Amino acid sequence: LDSEGPLTTRIQNELGRSVIASYLNSTGLTENICTSERTYSDKRASDAIRRVIGAAIVSRDPDNAIKVAESLGMPIDTRVETVGDIQTIYQFYRPACRTRFIENDSRRIISDLDAANIAIEVQRRTGYCFADRDLLVQAPSHQSSSIDGSNKRLELLGDVVLEFVVALHYYHKYPGTPTNDFKSFKSSILSNDALGSLFASLGLDTFLNTGLEDDADSEIKWKEDAKTVVHLTNCGVTDWKGLRLDKVLGDTMEALVGAIF
Repeated sequence: LDSEGPLTTRIQNELGRSVIASYLNSTGLTENICTSERTYSDKRASDAIRRVIGAAIVSRDPDNAIKVAESLGMPIDTRVETVGDIQTIYQFYRPACRTRFIENDSRRIISDLDAANIAIEVQRRTGYCFADRDLLVQAPSHQSSSIDGSNKRLELLGDVVLEFVVALHYYHKYPGTPTNDFKSFKSSILSNDALGSLFASLGLDTFLNTGLEDDADSEIKWKEDAKTVVHLTNCGVTDWKGLRLDKVLGDTMEALVGAIF
């Protein structure tokens, strides 16, 4: 499973309502959880399991959440031991800063840099030290690059992790608010525009490796305007060789979060 599509499909299959409901059914706990007069359904059963696991996480006891899932027969990777591991990412995450790109005719290509130097620079900009420096090469490597192993798998992982930490933040920060409000909140915070802006504001776009650098100068006009705060989509150029620039940077930000995780 070396690409995003098969991974996404597998995750969707393993987290489908009928699959999750089957775990509940196998324990004989269906009647204990679904006790109202409403008709039993896979959705009700799967929602019940999600709530129980969510309650365990919110109670600051992620180990119990894992135990609940394991007791239901769910395949759990216990290498991720606590939510504390994810809090590293939450500390790294912050509301996206809107910024114009800085003009730089000598854009550095990550494949031409020593991994140790990259590690030092990325650590300085993010405040996070990578134990596995190979991930520093993979995270900013778009699928159009010549680097073996693009960032698609890391992007998928980062996407899921970001959804989790934002959901946890929203749950505690805005108690009692409707779930529809959360969906709007999540869409704005985790949009390509917001994540791409954050990636660029950290100066990490200088390490982006797309394999399109020969055309970059003609396709994108890097502009310096320290006093102007704007959306990526208002920068004047949003298309890069058929790829939306905000999507490229947003996806790379997700890959970086996946690498940190």
